[in-house]
Amino acid sequence: MITATTPVDLRLMIFMLCVVSQVVDGEQQMRCLPKEREALLQFKAAIVNRYAMLSSWTTPDCYQWEGIRCSNLTSHIIGLHLHGDYYEFYVRGEIHKSLMELPKLQYLNLSHNYFPGSHIPEFLASLRNLRYLDLSLCDFGGEIPSQLGFLSHLKYLNLAWNSLEGLIPHQLGNLSQLRHLDLSGNSFKGNIPSQLGNLFRLQYLSLNGNSFEENIPSQLGNLSHCSILILVTILLKEIYHLNLEISPSYKSSIFLIKSFGNACSLLSLDISNNSLSDELPIIISHLSGCARYSLQELCLHMNQISGTLHDFSTFTSLKRLYLSENKLNGEIPENISFPSKLEELYIDSNSLKGVLSDYHFTNMSKLHILDLSDNSLALTFTQNWVLPFQLFIINLRSCKLGPTFPKWLQTQNKYFNIDVSKAAISDIVPKWFWAKLPLQKVTTMNISYNHLRGEIPIEIEKLSGLISLNLSRNNLIGKIPSNIGKLVSLDSLDLSRNWHVGSIPLSLAQIYGLGVLDLSHNHLSGQIPIGTQLQSFNKSSYENNIDLCGSPLENCYIDEKLAQEPNVKVYKDEYSFFNNDFLHKYGNWMYSKFLDGVWLNLIQAFLETFLFQLLE
Repeated sequence: MITATTPVDLRLMIFMLCVVSQVVDGEQQMRCLPKEREALLQFKAAIVNRYAMLSSWTTPDCYQWEGIRCSNLTSHIIGLHLHGDYYEFYVRGEIHKSLMELPKLQYLNLSHNYFPGSHIPEFLASLRNLRYLDLSLCDFGGEIPSQLGFLSHLKYLNLAWNSLEGLIPHQLGNLSQLRHLDLSGNSFKGNIPSQLGNLFRLQYLSLNGNSFEENIPSQLGNLSHCSILILVTILLKEIYHLNLEISPSYKSSIFLIKSFGNACSLLSLDISNNSLSDELPIIISHLSGCARYSLQELCLHMNQISGTLHDFSTFTSLKRLYLSENKLNGEIPENISFPSKLEELYIDSNSLKGVLSDYHFTNMSKLHILDLSDNSLALTFTQNWVLPFQLFIINLRSCKLGPTFPKWLQTQNKYFNIDVSKAAISDIVPKWFWAKLPLQKVTTMNISYNHLRGEIPIEIEKLSGLISLNLSRNNLIGKIPSNIGKLVSLDSLDLSRNWHVGSIPLSLAQIYGLGVLDLSHNHLSGQIPIGTQLQSFNKSSYENNIDLCGSPLENCYIDEKLAQEPNVKVYKDEYSFFNNDFLHKYGNWMYSKFLDGVWLNLIQAFLETFLFQLLE
């Protein structure tokens, strides 16, 4: 049966067709709103775009810009995604108030960037449509603006790992839609606000790394023996991340692990920095229920856990394992293994002994971070074994890798941090090590306290991202590379206690951000470059280089003006005893030996007469 269409129905159909047409056309019909485009340009002008991340912010339509997401229906900007990454800060400066002109913004991620000394802007509270706000790892200071409690639609709030201080504002308890709250790694004090107990939808809560009082609000669950069981049995069925790092003096957390084994949806368990003192096998046995199948992150570091390393192969989903800074001891069992999905393994700062071999790392193709430092372990791999993983961080300080240079490093080409100090290596650093370095990625290199031989190759000048270089306490010889000043990002350089010779390269003074320098206990000679920040370092940075002189050392009495090129015009004669080479090599020495006025006049008269005869 066909019915007549009323004018109202017709208008509604036309409207729906327009909407559908706009959705289908998508980006072809979308145009950036001029006011919002201008707001973004003002935001861009207020920051330093170090890696040209915002180079696309020039075209007329900002929906094509990097990190920008616009609504297909309204053309309003709804997302600003400009986070850095684990290795680099992409932008720095300040967050401009022009963001207030983005009223429909729902997603704002500026994490892993650098805003030193800045406070979290209060005007962010005017962005009432925000659902997602991530300002973690940005070096913000000050207090959390209480106005953030007005963001009633907010579901995700991450302010972790800044320099925030003071009290957590109780207004955060008004964020009734919040699922994720991370305030870890700051300097908050006082009590945890009881209003956080109003966040009934919360699935992730992390408050570790702060300085809270011991009193835990009852609204979060009274952390006594009984109430913890109530908290666990009621909440852990829905919660995915539980961080119980409260205080080193808070003893109740010792009893918590017994209740986690049946938390079948638990993804992350953090009980670090408490007073756990049981043996590791006992602790692991309490997690032997269904939690071992779901758990992806287990943080037990900074406790007093004893016993030897346990087999974790039954934790089939585990990606991150933190056992650092405990009292683990004894030999590593030959037959234990780790989960195949493990990405990060930290067992540093314990008292473990024994050998780690190919078997322990079989099928670990996803491993990216390996930290075994400060144990008494040895890594012994079959000579032709190809490691199944590519490491980003290699921390093996105090592990025995020598006496030959570890050949397995030849398979690694993605790391940005390497520490193989105190590794009992007595060898020449092979050419392939320098040739295969991931040049733009390496930020930290520590190969100190070994018996390495050879020279520092010129390839090291290509490590433009290097921040810290420590080659001290080896048997390295030769000159410091002349273009070492190309390491413009360098903050710390330690070449002490080697056998380096020659002068300090003038290019070293071009590293303006250099904060730590140690060239002591070598055989360097000549004068420390004048008029540079190299004079600002303590004399201990240069001591025990017998032929080195100049400020800040006290053993050099040469006038800085005369210490430059000699102001004597001499025709070059390679057979002349007093040619330029002679004056350059011995002139400063003679001058320092005859500073007394009478002797100085006699020597000057002698030199003038002798030179005049030579030049006739």
